[in-house]
Amino acid sequence: MEIEKKHQNIGIFGLGKIGKNITLNLINKKYNLILYNRSKGKYKGFKDIAICSKSVGEFAFLLGKRKKKEKTIPIIIMAISPDEPTNNALKELSGLLARGSIIIDLSNSFYQNSIKNYEILKKKGIHLLDAGCSGGRVEALNGKMAMIVAGDKESFAKTEFLLRDLCSENYTFINGSGAGHFAKIVNSAIEYGMMQSIGEGLKMLKEGPYKNVNIGKICTIWSENSIIRGHLLGLAAEALKKDPNLSNTKSFVPDSGIVRYAIKTANAYSIPISAITTSVYERFNSRKKTKFSNKTVAALLRELRDEV
Repeated sequence: MEIEKKHQNIGIFGLGKIGKNITLNLINKKYNLILYNRSKGKYKGFKDIAICSKSVGEFAFLLGKRKKKEKTIPIIIMAISPDEPTNNALKELSGLLARGSIIIDLSNSFYQNSIKNYEILKKKGIHLLDAGCSGGRVEALNGKMAMIVAGDKESFAKTEFLLRDLCSENYTFINGSGAGHFAKIVNSAIEYGMMQSIGEGLKMLKEGPYKNVNIGKICTIWSENSIIRGHLLGLAAEALKKDPNLSNTKSFVPDSGIVRYAIKTANAYSIPISAITTSVYERFNSRKKTKFSNKTVAALLRELRDEV
């Protein structure tokens, strides 16, 4: 709707890699933004094109002031670390924001924490949408993020104009708090399983009956035109192009903990996820053994971090 498109009462809370590029995307689309970041060094390059708040209190005050002046609802995009940092920030904001404000939480926190935060904020007249998001820095800058948004339908409807500018058409809504971040847990679980499968498959190519196989070239071909084509194979090709034998890659594969939540939830609902569970256990094993499959997964994670 045209009236919604003129909504300019938008705050960005957190200017990390994703928050920074979301900000640049929205500024390119003529949004007038109010920013907050704990480390003020992140404001470099933004002071002439956005309002940079000195404190959380000033951030909330400026959003409330604009609300009165322009008769608009404050919408805050929160892009900070999951769980405890997000819980603490939401608690602080809950005592400062104007009633009716809407927060879109991109932290990918544990979904049960998001449900608790939703209920706490609801009592103070503040609406929380949890958005399970992926896509990395490039898609954040280009406005093509992938988001599964959850909460109450009325708040989603009031923010959909903004979601279109963040994601193009690459978003959907689930009615019910926590569902967006739960979907992100599932997304990460699938990612773990796919990475493990790629690692084991490339190990077969390297250690199988045929020698001097150009595994990177095979990954490039598969990533573009095969049934298993996709982004992860493209990243594997990039990693192998830089270091064909992954000699400079340690086999240690970290895990963020998010897929442990997936296993815990699957167990609670008696849902078998054997391939995903094995992929997590293999990450544990990687810290004790040196295998090409583990090195492949470690290299994939490195390429992903460069993107995010």
